[in-house]
Amino acid sequence: MPYSDKENVNILTALLVAHGVKHAVVCPGSRNAPIVHNLNECPNITCHPVTDERSAGFYALGMAQILSHPVAVCVTSGTALLNLLPATAEAYYQHVPLVVISADRPAMWIDQQDGQTLPQLCLFQNPCLLSMYQRCQPNV
Repeated sequence: MPYSDKENVNILTALLVAHGVKHAVVCPGSRNAPIVHNLNECPNITCHPVTDERSAGFYALGMAQILSHPVAVCVTSGTALLNLLPATAEAYYQHVPLVVISADRPAMWIDQQDGQTLPQLCLFQNPCLLSMYQRCQPNV
């Protein structure tokens, strides 16, 4: 099911489907656009666009509570990801399956005293069951 020229995005989409994710709450952003495109093109996943990241986190949490299935929420980099922390904490302590996806900037752009360049690597070590970080080479 390749919908993107970015192999890591295709792998992510396939893993979400394989693990029962049928709904994704997606927020606009340039970094996560390839992921959102893939999720939207995948016939096994229904996308629900929400502009505000904090609201998106709680929208996804509510869906996961009602459906009793994992729901993904996808945001762009930087503080957009931080806005998901309250919903992520609620999901963790309620044992609700919430999959948080974010697209980070290239490593050389992190911590450069510019907006949206904070390090994302360890933001969700607590509270979550699993935190993964896939560093990708930028397309040249």
